[in-house]
Amino acid sequence: RNVLDELLCRFIINLPPREHEVMRIFLHLREAYWFYEDFYARNVNQEHNAGNTASSTGGRKRLPRLKLKEFCREVLNYVVYTCPSNGYFIQMLKNFDHYFQGFLSLIHI
Repeated sequence: RNVLDELLCRFIINLPPREHEVMRIFLHLREAYWFYEDFYARNVNQEHNAGNTASSTGGRKRLPRLKLKEFCREVLNYVVYTCPSNGYFIQMLKNFDHYFQGFLSLIHI
């Protein structure tokens, strides 16, 4: 099963209509990011100590660690790729840097 599909279903696709505002979507992307970091991203220390085997990660292959901005861009790219008729996400991707900066100022990072 594709990790991005799982994250989209869990955090983005099934959002109620009241959550379909750009900054709200970025808040949900941040939640998806932390889930990804906790359950899918590889930990450099674990790799050296445990060999990063699937058995040490609950059967899941560990994926690369990403910064929040990289993760959000990857997820939005994936949404646009899998649902090219979704103009809302296409617009978010086109204006990604602007929206992401606005999101960072909202959460005070």
